[in-house]
Amino acid sequence: MRLPPTPPKGGLVCGTLVNLSLNWKIEFYYSMYMYNLANLTEQTPLQGGRGAKNDMTEQGPILLFDGVCNLCNKLVIFIIHRDKKAKIRFAALQSPIAVSILDSIGFADAEIKSIVFIEGSIFTLKSSAVLNIFKVLGGGWSVLYGLVIIPECIRDFFYDLVAKHRYSIFGMSGKCMIPSDEIRDRFLL
Repeated sequence: MRLPPTPPKGGLVCGTLVNLSLNWKIEFYYSMYMYNLANLTEQTPLQGGRGAKNDMTEQGPILLFDGVCNLCNKLVIFIIHRDKKAKIRFAALQSPIAVSILDSIGFADAEIKSIVFIEGSIFTLKSSAVLNIFKVLGGGWSVLYGLVIIPECIRDFFYDLVAKHRYSIFGMSGKCMIPSDEIRDRFLL
């Protein structure tokens, strides 16, 4: 894995100093592109003790979402309509099962303000989670996974911007979404 070289004086981009010369910018962005491809975003493997695998995460991808957020509920409905093979399962972050899963991956007592996408022994947060969802959906949606070449700090900036204002823009429901009988088996209750 090749990391960007230490640049001379310049601006700050994602915690890395950037020289304003065109040649260095091209090398920096190429390096970030290669770095992101090599690491495939912030995918963090679950490890023993703090974040050991459990049976639930081995049965297929799981999306943990804010159950009272209308935007998150619309995301779940969007996924259900496009995931014809019913690969992705869901749990509200407020549910006991989600708390148990978060505890098993090392997020005990942490206040998560992001969606969490768990696939096997890998979990992703924020924009990386969204991109991995598109990859799992397959078809034309997997093309959007190509946005992984954008540095994570830039993607997460926009994710955080939307997340910060999601209740004021999309609203908030008083309780978690209750799935209908047709899709109940997709939810971890």
